[in-house]
Amino acid sequence: MRCVEAAVGLALLTSVSCSEKEGSTLEEIQLMLNQPPIPGLSCPKGPRELQALWSTSVYDKGNRPRTPIWYAGQLPAGSWPPTNVAVTIIPFRLGEFNTRTQLMTIDVEMSMLWWDPRLMFNASCATELAPPHVFGTHLQGSWMPGIFDDPSAAGLWMPRFAIDNLFPSGSNQGFYTRDRMLRIASAGLVWYTVRASVDVKCSMDFSKMPWDVQSCPVRVMAREGVDRVTLSKANDPRIETQIYQTQATRDEMSSVEWGCQNITQEAGSYHGSFGRTYFEDRTFMELKIVLQRKDRYWRTHVIIPTILLLAISWASFFISRAAVPARVAMCALPPTPVAPVVLRAHPDP
Repeated sequence: MRCVEAAVGLALLTSVSCSEKEGSTLEEIQLMLNQPPIPGLSCPKGPRELQALWSTSVYDKGNRPRTPIWYAGQLPAGSWPPTNVAVTIIPFRLGEFNTRTQLMTIDVEMSMLWWDPRLMFNASCATELAPPHVFGTHLQGSWMPGIFDDPSAAGLWMPRFAIDNLFPSGSNQGFYTRDRMLRIASAGLVWYTVRASVDVKCSMDFSKMPWDVQSCPVRVMAREGVDRVTLSKANDPRIETQIYQTQATRDEMSSVEWGCQNITQEAGSYHGSFGRTYFEDRTFMELKIVLQRKDRYWRTHVIIPTILLLAISWASFFISRAAVPARVAMCALPPTPVAPVVLRAHPDP
């Protein structure tokens, strides 16, 4: 049973891309698979017994998950690998896209997956296990049902993160969460999902208006340095084909004035930012949305009428100088507003 659950973690965590640290995560999961079952693990029957695994007497949520003893023995003395958190940001719909304040409101779901060996348990006694549904796919494994709203509120360690380009104003917080869900696997995997409405700042360029294209990110940044916590991307091709590249998602991310052209998710880090933004290197995940302005309104009501008015005005130069009334009428016609005609019903005599 434990090998099957660890395989679930392998399928999710080996797809993590974190440049040079890509191999270390794979080796860590492989070593976990090759280890025999640990005897003496607690055997909870349900959520109440499971919650006893992280009581304050045995679990310190202030410390991040540590490498197991059987793996830490193979590391150099004094070294401690950072806790790797796989992050996926799924867009749902576009809210406000304000070009005056350069503000974008978007409804997203953030999914975070990390491994905490302190939460490993024996699943043979559990009576309320549930198979996980990850990225729309039914996976085999032993997971406790999501009954806890927030890892921190439940007493668990969770990665500290922030929306780097959040744009609160006045009493507006800029970040409203709902539908939070926490699931714990018997192999020690923790899966946390939260849906939120986010207001982010977007730097816009209007030099090519009304044919401008705006690229706006939602940047989730780790609040700890890369030597302690790293945020990385879960490279699952199903996310690209079933979510990011579908026309239905692009339609939800479009508005009357703007059309979504592309949605991508990228991992990055702040390097050498001392004295600029932060005092240490940090990683982040960025959901980038590319919006193109729909120019039909501008073509119909601005561009084409302007061209016609200029053409009529310049047409007066092709009229003979002797035809003064015609030249005057031609020059006065373009700026003359057309008064609306109001029809009023007269009462019968």
